[in-house]
Amino acid sequence: DLAVPPDVAIVPVFDEPTLRLAAEIDSTIFDWPAMTEAQAASELEEIQRGLATGQWRVLRMVAMLDDEAVGTAGATLAGPALRLWGAGVLPGARGRGAYRAMLDARLRWGLSEGATMALVKGRVVTSAPVLRRAGFVSYGQERCWQWTALAAAPPHLPPRSPPLPLPKDPTLGGL
Repeated sequence: DLAVPPDVAIVPVFDEPTLRLAAEIDSTIFDWPAMTEAQAASELEEIQRGLATGQWRVLRMVAMLDDEAVGTAGATLAGPALRLWGAGVLPGARGRGAYRAMLDARLRWGLSEGATMALVKGRVVTSAPVLRRAGFVSYGQERCWQWTALAAAPPHLPPRSPPLPLPKDPTLGGL
């Protein structure tokens, strides 16, 4: 039992306004660029296909508190696995059950579609405690590295280095 508070409403993303809400929350939480028109069109096409056929492989949702969109999450069915992704809650709404409600909704959907396991990558500080309480077990940690391209080459490198020569041996034995 995830003890989902009754005042959290989960709204599936079935239309453009709700998709735009989800994308706006994603941009805020994850510091992503705004959704492009092409991305919106592609996601809406997938949503329409699911509505028309009743065959869902991907589900996206928005969590509402006091009639305000505060979180978003998604899940993808891949055979017997339910892959959970993109869950986040706006900082001002954290600690009120929106994340738990979205986790509960995604797990229930996965079970109804025949999933026998769920996979997720969660942030240690924010998601991991909730996931552990829900019964998830950690199988390791992933380190994420970020490299910001330099505007100018460092002084010890030429401004434009020539490409590295590729070995003629396709097995790369010469390196």
